[in-house]
Amino acid sequence: MSLARRRVSEKVSTSCVVVADACTDRTAEVARCFLTGGQDVLEEVEVRSVGRARQRGVASAIEGHEDLRRVWIANTDADTVVPDNWLTAQLRLANSGYDAVAGTVTLLEDDDWCPTVAARFERAYRWPPGTPHPHIHGCNLGVRASTYLEVGGWSERCSAEDGDLWRRLKTHARVLSSAESRVATSARMHGRAPDGFAGHLVSLDQSAFPSRQPAHPCGCQDVDHAGCHELTPARSAS
Repeated sequence: MSLARRRVSEKVSTSCVVVADACTDRTAEVARCFLTGGQDVLEEVEVRSVGRARQRGVASAIEGHEDLRRVWIANTDADTVVPDNWLTAQLRLANSGYDAVAGTVTLLEDDDWCPTVAARFERAYRWPPGTPHPHIHGCNLGVRASTYLEVGGWSERCSAEDGDLWRRLKTHARVLSSAESRVATSARMHGRAPDGFAGHLVSLDQSAFPSRQPAHPCGCQDVDHAGCHELTPARSAS
């Protein structure tokens, strides 16, 4: 994230808000080391909902800004690595008139990375050349602040909050599914969101957890299936 922020023009101010929701790991400690002060914020909360945690983060990020049409919210997750051009690519699309941008992901080769699951993920993740990709991820989603408020913002869901927001954005705003900037997200298969990305990875390798069912019958996490998710309590972090 630090490198991505440095690539942004000096004429554009940036801030980073980290929301640590009921975290039992070192998320908050690591965030304190990297946040620069000033407009950077760390919020430690106990809402135990990815949707509510994202709400808190955005509310903090846009506080005090008068013209929200000129404010861009770039959402990601603590277990995700963004490329150097992540912010500049989103800002370029925002300046060309788009109100929201949905990016793509690949799996981070971390301690949880499994080559079999990674290969299956890449095969299932493909889409026809020359067409917009069908994937929605809260860890790679940008939106104009004014548009975010107009459509009601993040819902208080414990899962599929990203697909829920994107459906409303598609109806009311100019949106783009862009594969230009791809983030790398954790390959862990033990997630806190009940039907989150980790559950999708489990569905690609049921032999690892034979007693657990896929997040959806098709094993897909795309926006069109977001309505399948149940709103069950979970411990989530943003």
